[in-house]
Amino acid sequence: MSKPKRVFISIDMEGISGIFEGRQTGGDTGDYQKGRKLMIGDLNAAVEGALEAGVEEVVVSDSHGGGRNLVSEEVHEAVQLIQGTPSWDTMMKGISDEYDAAMYLGYHAMKGTMEATLAHTVSGGVVDDIWVNGRKTGEFGLNAAVAGQHGVP
Repeated sequence: MSKPKRVFISIDMEGISGIFEGRQTGGDTGDYQKGRKLMIGDLNAAVEGALEAGVEEVVVSDSHGGGRNLVSEEVHEAVQLIQGTPSWDTMMKGISDEYDAAMYLGYHAMKGTMEATLAHTVSGGVVDDIWVNGRKTGEFGLNAAVAGQHGVP
């Protein structure tokens, strides 16, 4: 298998390094602003690693909430950033068969996972469970299926 040259990254927030409380993931608070900085730190580290591995193009979908969490001026200069809503493909906004690989950053455990931090699926207050082919599935599995639908590993 050849090395991926074009990578699509979907980034969520609840699974970012250092995030452990809901107030770090939204609202008009200092905690959310710190959470955004943590999110950018994880993203930029992943982008650096991808570039060092030979990736030539990195497209990032800001996939938490309304898709307006990343401060574009603080995101690695090599990134093409997709932000905002609404979109039919939500967390995979921008995915297509043109990518060699998909990566998921900041993802979290699905609703009902014991002892998981900030576990939910899509919208914890609205969605109880999602089943795909008879198997309970969280956001990671759902979005991997979307990438697979486009032939992206």
